[in-house]
Amino acid sequence: MANPEFPDKKYRSLHDSEKFDNGAEDVKRLAALVKKQEIREQLTKNDLVFLYELDTPIEAVGPLGMKDPRIEELRETRDTNADLSILFDCAPEDIARSVSEISKRTKAYIGKLEPSMFDLLPRTVEYVYTEFPEGRIRFRTIELGTGISDGVSFKKTLEE
Repeated sequence: MANPEFPDKKYRSLHDSEKFDNGAEDVKRLAALVKKQEIREQLTKNDLVFLYELDTPIEAVGPLGMKDPRIEELRETRDTNADLSILFDCAPEDIARSVSEISKRTKAYIGKLEPSMFDLLPRTVEYVYTEFPEGRIRFRTIELGTGISDGVSFKKTLEE
């Protein structure tokens, strides 16, 4: 009798087993999302984080090593604006799509990067994208040891 685990063991011996495990788990999660979509069950925030690959890329690979086509198929059926509100824990009007829409209530910005835009964004904004979900801008804080804490102070210091 043939060993049903043989292909799995053989694959693991030839390839990166951690990537294989992640890919197998991602395939299962994708299948669960497809099922939820078919029965019109709401996706959770964790489901959406996975689908839009916000934390890590989906390792599920389709035919010929290409990214699993179900990812794009699922995304195309989604109301992205509704998903953004869930992902960013805010109302749709709290997501600015242009500099003119930025307000004190802004929780996320998705749009073109423009001069002085970052001066207008409230410090509480965590999510800035040029495009969603691919174009995330990541902020980093650098301590200069000079007491400079923001862009305005930095500009003043440079001008002095």
